[in-house]
Amino acid sequence: MKFDPEVNPILDYIKSSDQPGDTRKYAFEHGVQFYNRKKYFEAHEIFEFQWKKEFGNLKIFVQALIQISVTMNKLYVNINWKGAISQAKLALEKLL
Repeated sequence: MKFDPEVNPILDYIKSSDQPGDTRKYAFEHGVQFYNRKKYFEAHEIFEFQWKKEFGNLKIFVQALIQISVTMNKLYVNINWKGAISQAKLALEKLL
């Protein structure tokens, strides 16, 4: 899937450090910005790059953010109701 080229430098920055704490705030800020602009696929990619470095409960939380972004993409961009419901349920399980 093709996404906003503005995301590439963000992903490069997230990949620049193996330490999750070095990029966590940056990734969250940019992921939320893209999400709020309704660019759910891009938000999902940003969160996913950070998720790969996380561990423990924070990894689970970031995975829920990914699944919420995927849910929104399936609801509003690439319409797939069944997939959206499935992803939303998975995210909710992680957040409870």
